[in-house]
Amino acid sequence: MKFKVAELMNRINKRDDFDEVISFKNKIDGIEILDVEDTNVSGHFEYIKADDGFMFYLTISTVLVCPCAITLKPVKLLVDFDTNLFYTFKVVDDDSFPIVNNTIVINSDQAGVMLYTTLNSQLKILP
Repeated sequence: MKFKVAELMNRINKRDDFDEVISFKNKIDGIEILDVEDTNVSGHFEYIKADDGFMFYLTISTVLVCPCAITLKPVKLLVDFDTNLFYTFKVVDDDSFPIVNNTIVINSDQAGVMLYTTLNSQLKILP
């Protein structure tokens, strides 16, 4: 997902929501996930003037296919979680992402890391 800063500024107080689909199929090599269905990323954003950046409030929903711990047969696992991403012109810590060339890019690498981190912390799936 790619957003131009000018586009986002024009959408403030008008239409601050979004709903898109991202594929992670090429991101699951080497981890204990057999397959992942197309992932819905929806939410809204706000401009935070004091930090000169945009906060994205995301809901990520997908279905993972993982091996059963006992039989190793494929098991479908519904994953649905909320997370936030902050994009700014002045990155000050590890919890923010840079705005480069007046463009915000929420890519499958970032969303994949969120998905994998959430699975490991909330579902206790080991790598």
